[in-house]
Amino acid sequence: MSSNRWSLRAFVRPISVVSITSVLAAGLAAMPVVAQAKPEVAPSSAKTVVDASRLAAKFNTSVEVEEKTTPYTRTLATPQGTLKAEMSNEPVRVQKDGAWTAIDTNLAARPDGMIAPKASTTDIAFSAGGNGPLARFTQDGGVFELKAPWSLPAPTVAGSKATYAAVLPGVDLVVDAADSTFSYNLVVQNREAASNPALRSLTFPVTTKNLGLRTSQPGRPSYVDSNGRQVLTVGEPLMWDSAGTSMKTKPAAAAAVERGPFGQSKRALMTFSGSKQGLTVIPDQKLLTGAGTVYPVVIDPTLNVTRDRNGWGAVWENYPTTSWWKTTHSLGVGAENYQQHKVVRSFFQFDVAGFASKNVVSASLRTYEIHSASCSARSMTVSRTAAIGSATTWNKQPAAQAVVATANVAKGWGSACPAGPVEFNVTSSIKYTSAGNGKIATFRLSGTSETDNLSWKQFDSTGKLDIEYTNFPLPAYGLGVATDTDLASGCAPSTDPTIVASLLPQVSARGLMGASDNTAAIVVQFQLVTPSQVVQEFQNAGTVRSGVLVTMKPKTALTTGIKYTYRARTLLAVPGGTLVSAWSPSCYFQVDTTPPPKPVITAKYNGTTLTDCLTSTTPDVCPEVVPLGAKVTYTISSSSVDVAALSYGFNGKMTRVNGRSVTVNLLTPGRTLMTLGAVSHDAASHTSTTAYHRINVGAGLPPSGAWDFDETSGTTAADSSGKNHPLALTGAQFDDAGRVAGSLAFNGAPNRATAADPVVDTSQNFTIAAWVRPTVLQDVGVVALTGTQAYGGLLRFTRATNRWAFIQNVSDSSTADQARVDSLAPPVLNVWTHLMGVYDAANKQMTLYVNGRPQGTTTFAHAPWKATGTTEVGSYTVGAANGVLQGSVDNVEIWPRTVSPAEANLLADPRTGPAGNDEPVASLAAKYSFDSTAPTSTGVWTTPDSVYGQNLTLNGFAGAPDQSSAIVEDLERGNVLATTGTASEILLANRPLVDATASFTTTVWVQIQDPTKKQVIVRQNGANKDAWRIEYRPTTDDDAEWVFSRAANDSATAAYVETTLPTNRYTAGEWTALAAEYNAVTDEMTLLITDRSGDGGTASYKTPVQGSATIVARKADADTTYAPLNALVDDLRLYGGVVPQRQLCIEFGGDPTECS
Repeated sequence: MSSNRWSLRAFVRPISVVSITSVLAAGLAAMPVVAQAKPEVAPSSAKTVVDASRLAAKFNTSVEVEEKTTPYTRTLATPQGTLKAEMSNEPVRVQKDGAWTAIDTNLAARPDGMIAPKASTTDIAFSAGGNGPLARFTQDGGVFELKAPWSLPAPTVAGSKATYAAVLPGVDLVVDAADSTFSYNLVVQNREAASNPALRSLTFPVTTKNLGLRTSQPGRPSYVDSNGRQVLTVGEPLMWDSAGTSMKTKPAAAAAVERGPFGQSKRALMTFSGSKQGLTVIPDQKLLTGAGTVYPVVIDPTLNVTRDRNGWGAVWENYPTTSWWKTTHSLGVGAENYQQHKVVRSFFQFDVAGFASKNVVSASLRTYEIHSASCSARSMTVSRTAAIGSATTWNKQPAAQAVVATANVAKGWGSACPAGPVEFNVTSSIKYTSAGNGKIATFRLSGTSETDNLSWKQFDSTGKLDIEYTNFPLPAYGLGVATDTDLASGCAPSTDPTIVASLLPQVSARGLMGASDNTAAIVVQFQLVTPSQVVQEFQNAGTVRSGVLVTMKPKTALTTGIKYTYRARTLLAVPGGTLVSAWSPSCYFQVDTTPPPKPVITAKYNGTTLTDCLTSTTPDVCPEVVPLGAKVTYTISSSSVDVAALSYGFNGKMTRVNGRSVTVNLLTPGRTLMTLGAVSHDAASHTSTTAYHRINVGAGLPPSGAWDFDETSGTTAADSSGKNHPLALTGAQFDDAGRVAGSLAFNGAPNRATAADPVVDTSQNFTIAAWVRPTVLQDVGVVALTGTQAYGGLLRFTRATNRWAFIQNVSDSSTADQARVDSLAPPVLNVWTHLMGVYDAANKQMTLYVNGRPQGTTTFAHAPWKATGTTEVGSYTVGAANGVLQGSVDNVEIWPRTVSPAEANLLADPRTGPAGNDEPVASLAAKYSFDSTAPTSTGVWTTPDSVYGQNLTLNGFAGAPDQSSAIVEDLERGNVLATTGTASEILLANRPLVDATASFTTTVWVQIQDPTKKQVIVRQNGANKDAWRIEYRPTTDDDAEWVFSRAANDSATAAYVETTLPTNRYTAGEWTALAAEYNAVTDEMTLLITDRSGDGGTASYKTPVQGSATIVARKADADTTYAPLNALVDDLRLYGGVVPQRQLCIEFGGDPTECS
């Protein structure tokens, strides 16, 4: 398990100020008078964090970061090196014509004839009169149209309101637009109008497109998209009269709506319902026609737009089942004993996903108090709670998790204590949420006393949250050590330390910041430790950016013959202290001031001596001189008679040979700068410093045939190698689901794909490779190089051995023997597997690779022969069609050369470009949205896979045999899977959905319902242990962690290798998107929060175990300390390959400027 821990320590940095006035005075007198340059003016903004941070430091002022601006958030780079986000709980700006502009809900005519807000993040428009819709709302292809029960006159528009006069006698209709809500108010002007029978029940017809009605929440119908996610919801249907107003004349309809319920206004909630016919509101007749009612009366249904979790709300004790989510009225706090005699608590909520795993310097919640019961100050309390939403009521309100702040104020009673802002320090709460990778920050305002009549306060619904933050420093990397004149050797183990010949060697390292932050000014600190634990620490005097190489010497001379431990860490100065990362892994060197001379290295390719780029006059220019996959002849030698042995190798992996000279042929390991290191050893076991030789490896000979199958239709697959070997298709079909883009799907005989002529000379070196996904395991061919009667090269599956195989017949005869190499393990059905067969004619060897890993090598001790027949894909045809695959094939490639082991590894990890150093390509293997479940014709309940139809079966849920109770409605995610902690519950694919020995990624949304117990969310089981699994695990107090585990082997006693991410028992109850990745190329497993920019946990894992089934919910029987899963689960995806973190972050809703 890895951990990027950090600490904060207080510091005082002495600053000396030296006056230079006297030094300058004389010189200034003698200087000629010149025109004074116009001083530079600090810009108010810059596009990127890098530019804004640089300008903030230069001008000592905050500079806005344009790329981080959103409708809710404005971010500033400060002179102190921090970022400060200024957030609102509702949109305050919108992007129009490429520029940000303030929200403007004032209504104006649109080209389509409707009227709409001038600048809004919500696409809402209102009627300009007539029989069309009163309101039309559109979002992401969904359309909602609300009609009035009457034909509408042309409206009178004033600001954000449009008044349709006299829709009934004495009744006006007023629509009011806010950015994320809109209301349609009936203003009843007098008692006669109130007696109209039409006001006993009002139905507003509704039509929709791509939206569905949901009525599961009584009195609060909502409209959801095709995934069941809430788009629109009805607000609290409130009505009120005009009691307590000081106006001598009745207000206009729009003014009555604008004033809202105030002071002594009588209030009542109305009955509200939704049906296919529309939305129906039933006004409270007692208030509408009561003897004490003061007119006008406002009937106020509202609709709230649901686009994210930012918002506000309240809960009222006297309406315990009513939600006041995104109420259009003011928020209350405390005990109101003047009109309705109620206790009210209010909430402000912000999406803080972008601050997960950040160093929070400070945070403040800013509110605006508009009314207090008196000018006598009364205390109110801010508490941290779980998230709220449209289902939050007094009876269903989240409990306080912790008290965050208090304030003792009174604002808004009168001129002696006018309305004004109230600010709360919420730093501790935001730090807690960030450390737990939380997504939502919710603050509850309540009266410290909820019985005191003077505790009553009202607030504007707009809340502001300011967060000042930095990223965390991470352990330094790229450590090295050398004498002044040598190239630094990398981190060496204790068993084979680097030898340096100086008592003051140079150590080097690169500091690192989290979330790929390259703007912070950091310091790299080194530590040297002797075997007797004498410690020497030193650091660079100035600051550098993340990733910049820092080279330093010890403060005092070292001692020869001693082995030193050295390591490094990253320091970041922040307001109030210095953040210190964990130390890097330890590296080792030994000082030897009497070593033998280092050896000389020469290199040749095809007889030509290769120039060492390190000795070039232009070392930054290193031309490509050797193709990938070629062998370079190195000679390592020493003329010193003291030398007894030599060691050589790449990347510190050394091979030792006795003698003073050795010549070896080494394969180029990759398309990159290739540096060979070598050292000399004398008879007294002294080792020289390291000699290096660097060349640049270019591309190898390209394929002579390559087919990517990315066509969408047709009967020919193009040869992308440019060598014009198209495949003629018979029956086989192009499919958009492949390992890399599209693929070619086979459905058994007579499907085939054939190139009429040979693509490669099988009597010479050649390599054949392909991705294959079999759906049935039978005798099949994948790629065949045919002769007239036999095979010059064949990749296939053999049922008798239950193995993949690379085969060559010893001659072109139907009775010829076969030379073959079999895979080490059976194939995995229904997953993508990379096969590669390599024939080395010079060494008479055949090698098979599966997913980049060598399976074995055999000798081809026969006369090589040239297959002159067809090239077959998806069968092993010689003559009539035979061994036709049932499944798919992708990226078939054939080379006229041997492909190196390093290349084989890279080919099993496809990239977006030929250099192999950009981003990996992953293919979706299965996707479960958990939107539905239904029985098959045999009565087995399943939930569908939208990729290959690998449906999961369900069992053990309540209501058996009916399993529909497994799918429930969730306001945020739509339809989701709900497990209840019952041991019988299980979702099962009785096969692996990804090859666990190859690179793969699993992503899942999860919301833990019982955070007190260890639980397994999804796993791939083996015979004894899980090949991999994703878990939730509580630790100490209320802390917890997400865990990605893999068994070291499949024995009953095997331990698990794991990597973790922190959470806590509160944030685990929010929706969290996890990604577990295994990279077979680097032998690393990583766990990430997908929609965050934070750095994931990583662990080394080199013994991948293959599982047999994919399971959601049910734990293994042997896991006796774990409880059955009690959680909501959504959008489970499995990929072949590693999905790049940036892609995950963007796809799962992260901030693009933070995704890396």
